[in-house]
Amino acid sequence: MASEKCYAVGMMRMIQSLVHRHAIWAQSLRQVASSRKMPGAFVTMSPLGAVLFCRYSVGNVISAAPTEEQDMLKEIKNETDITEFLLLGLSELQHKKFFFISVFLIIFLMTLCGNCMIILAVSLESHLHTPMYFFISNLSFLEICYTSVTVPNILVSTAVSKNTISFPGCMAQVFLFTEFATTECLLLAAMACDRYVAICIPLRYFTIINRSVCLQLAVYSWLSGLANGVVQAVFTSRLALCGRNEIDRMYCEVQPLVKLSCSDTYINDALATASAAVFGVSCLVFILLSYLFIISAILRIPTKDGRHQAFSTCASHITVVILYYGALIFMYLLPPSETTKKVDSIISMIYSIVTPVLNPIIYSLRNKEMKSAMKKVVHSGKVGTC
Repeated sequence: MASEKCYAVGMMRMIQSLVHRHAIWAQSLRQVASSRKMPGAFVTMSPLGAVLFCRYSVGNVISAAPTEEQDMLKEIKNETDITEFLLLGLSELQHKKFFFISVFLIIFLMTLCGNCMIILAVSLESHLHTPMYFFISNLSFLEICYTSVTVPNILVSTAVSKNTISFPGCMAQVFLFTEFATTECLLLAAMACDRYVAICIPLRYFTIINRSVCLQLAVYSWLSGLANGVVQAVFTSRLALCGRNEIDRMYCEVQPLVKLSCSDTYINDALATASAAVFGVSCLVFILLSYLFIISAILRIPTKDGRHQAFSTCASHITVVILYYGALIFMYLLPPSETTKKVDSIISMIYSIVTPVLNPIIYSLRNKEMKSAMKKVVHSGKVGTC
């Protein structure tokens, strides 16, 4: 009996060593244990992960041979180790491969060219060296980064008929996507602050929104995005998936991966909620409050031309905010169902791929200064230097 107990303890240590950094779902172990005919095994979950406990009594001993133990451990390892993910959104593109490749390639090139033109125009035209255009150029650079995270992989995967992404590649997308989404929320809030001071406190505009403040707001936005991206990616990478690797997206995001997990996702859910509250909801509330004061100030302007001119400086920003936050709210506030899974995939494409290509059009459509500067960039032939 003593040797049998030592044998059981040794087996427990083998399993704990194998899964010391990954939680194992109780149901998976029950299935494995039952398939190996081990009536003395039962599974329980703890906050540190699932641990296999073995109980023994007289006449109830382990009869599994060493080879069967190895088979069981291999089976557990296969169920918990994920090396790649299946992107179901890419599978739907294969039936019209060349059409979708053309569409995404055009969108990608338009995003690069349009946003590069804005960055060059702001850099080269001295009269655009103002806080508003500084934030617009930051946003344009962000949109280039946003699109570069997802579209190149979509193009390559569709071209070679591959709908998988490696685990490290998926975590890299989670990190970068979260970073840029967070940064965009903060930049849009900074732009709302800029418009508020410009319209509500115009005489103190260049005193309040000076070069130093602009740089601080931009650096804070990018560093906050970096920090949030690291936190979300690290905790997402530690989730136990138990063989489940299908994602209803064309790229990796935090929420679909959390839904795949078979372990306790309390920490991940708490982090996602905190991130949404701090960087999403609070920024949106700040933007809405800013525009309440802005609209109130515009309505007090006596002349119609004055009101029109003041509102025209905010129209582009309002449009981008509606597109970006509208897509986010529509996707995350709808109750989950089979129908909304496909809708979520479409909406996620809007704020990650469609919005970046529309931003240059939105910011130049009703902005004579920007249109004039972009024409100069095109005529000077400097677009290719971006």
